[in-house]
Amino acid sequence: SGGEAYVDGVEFFRVGQKALHGRYPFHWHRVGNVSGQYIKNSSVHRSFHRCITIHNTNQAMVLGNTCVDHFGHGFFLEEGNEVKNIIQYNLGVGSKKISPSLALLQSDFNLSPGDRFPGPATYWVSNPDNDIRHNIAVGSEGSGFWMAFRTYLACDEQPGGSGCIVVDNQQQANVFPRFTQTLHFSDNIAMSTVTGITWDGAPDGLAINNSDSKASGDFALVNAHYAPLGQIPTFGNLHVYKSARAGIYFRGEQCRFTQAIFADSGTGAFFAYNQIIKDSIMVGLSDNHDYEEFGYHFDNSISTHRRHPRKFEGIRVYDGPWVLDN
Repeated sequence: SGGEAYVDGVEFFRVGQKALHGRYPFHWHRVGNVSGQYIKNSSVHRSFHRCITIHNTNQAMVLGNTCVDHFGHGFFLEEGNEVKNIIQYNLGVGSKKISPSLALLQSDFNLSPGDRFPGPATYWVSNPDNDIRHNIAVGSEGSGFWMAFRTYLACDEQPGGSGCIVVDNQQQANVFPRFTQTLHFSDNIAMSTVTGITWDGAPDGLAINNSDSKASGDFALVNAHYAPLGQIPTFGNLHVYKSARAGIYFRGEQCRFTQAIFADSGTGAFFAYNQIIKDSIMVGLSDNHDYEEFGYHFDNSISTHRRHPRKFEGIRVYDGPWVLDN
């Protein structure tokens, strides 16, 4: 049998190695069901590559950890068949882009589209069948939370197995993240990011620098229209503040956002297709937004991928219709 992890109150400092697969500060690697195992109350800071990785592993608990000043994605669900993991009460601060020459994934550094799915993500979520609540993302150079759901995967579910490969159709696949129901995603906060929380963009395009095996390389980021079968998901109590481009971007079938707060963001809510916002608050410029911050968006020395060079928007109507209720 494989190893087991019960980690509580541990500091990880200046660990992780760029450009190398699996060289992360903490990593469950193709372990299968790890019910009862955990990393909690621990800190990762000044990491050169990610923070906490869950790879082909299910039912892990990631509770009350801090991830500060790191390159690439922070809390990282790697391939797309990671399910029933509990990721709660964590804090991620300062997710930084990796140089393209040292990055394993395009999503670790992509700039565009800045208001939809810029990289990296403090929380990279590859499957919606996870419990992700009460987390905070601050100061990401890309996204706070990025739901990157592939369409068809063929995965070896055995511990120590070969992982997942991207396949072309439903008949070849046994994992379908883009059509999977959301377990829990609520009570999360994103602030001072480029885009706060996004559902779109998945590595489902053409292979990138990958001539040998679909399992070992990266794929171009393409649109990912989330369409959970048999569910209209509700995302409750999400707060987004000071997102330079967009607070929340969502591409998919109908969902509900309830008791959300959008404030001080270039675009508060940017949705594609028929979405519902109910019992929520939108603030253009609060008392916590000063002239210097507002001027940032009109500073031509800063890339437009990272600022909103026009009037702030509460809601951008895009491929509607919408429902706004109370």
